[in-house]
Formats: sequence, structure tokens, C-alpha cells
Amino acid sequence: MSSSAVSSASPVSLDMDKPRVRCTKICRKCGIAGHVEKWCYSTAGGTVYVGDLPPSTSEEQVRVIVEQFGQFENMRFGTNYDGGKWAILNMVDKEGGENVIKGLHMTEMKGREIVVKWKEEGMWTCADPTCRKSNFDERDACVQCRLPLKKMKVAS
Repeated sequence: MSSSAVSSASPVSLDMDKPRVRCTKICRKCGIAGHVEKWCYSTAGGTVYVGDLPPSTSEEQVRVIVEQFGQFENMRFGTNYDGGKWAILNMVDKEGGENVIKGLHMTEMKGREIVVKWKEEGMWTCADPTCRKSNFDERDACVQCRLPLKKMKVAS
């Protein structure tokens, strides 16, 4: 059998044909593939975003402040490009989430007014299919690709 006959008989699979999957694990909490339960945002109580925290804020300080208003299952803690910190909290129940938002939104912490809201509240998604970045309502253009919000609203 010639080499050309062998190559035509077996299909060649290119990496471009396969969908890119970041994580193949299945979450035990929601059953969706792509993340594990530690990073799952689908809790019965919802997800609360705490932002504009001072750079010197620690994870333990946020935990103590939030637990005065409601209980949460787990917390993701990170740093913005300007050095400010943020936290994403998976709340145990909706009432606890509402109490955290009412009690902490726009309160001053070490000279900064912190923002506390539901995760998707006050956000818009870039219309560029290659970008799809979430942006705050206050922004006039996408943070990642700089596509103006005005163009997106006219097109919709």
C-alpha cells in the first residue's frame, strides 16, 4: 500500500478543529464542566462583588467586615491594575447578600468608598465577538478592545 493511500484513508485531526476547553473538570455544585466548586458562582444566595478596597486590605479584614452582615460560603480575593483590591463572595442566602449590600455599599474604608453590589449589576458586555469583556456601566468604551459603547447601542 502506498503512503498516499494510507494518508487519505485516515483523517487528519487539526488542533484548530477541537474546541478549546480551559478545564475539563465538572463542578459538584452546579454540574457544569469548566470549573470546580471552589470557583462556582451558582449558589442559592447569589454572588456579591466588593470592589474599590484599599491596597492594604487583607482577606481576613474583608471576612470580618462581611460576616457582621451575612454568611458566605467562599471568597475570591484579587488586585486591580491600580493596586486596589476586590472580593467576590458566594452568599449562603439572598437575605444575607441584601444585608451585606445595604450595610457596606459606599461605606468608607481607609479613605476609600467601597462598592458592594450583586456581581452582574451595573455591567455591560462588549459586542465584539472576539472580546466579550464585562465592563462597568460608567465606562464609555470597552476596557480590553476600546470599542465605544455608543456604537454598540446604535447597532442593537
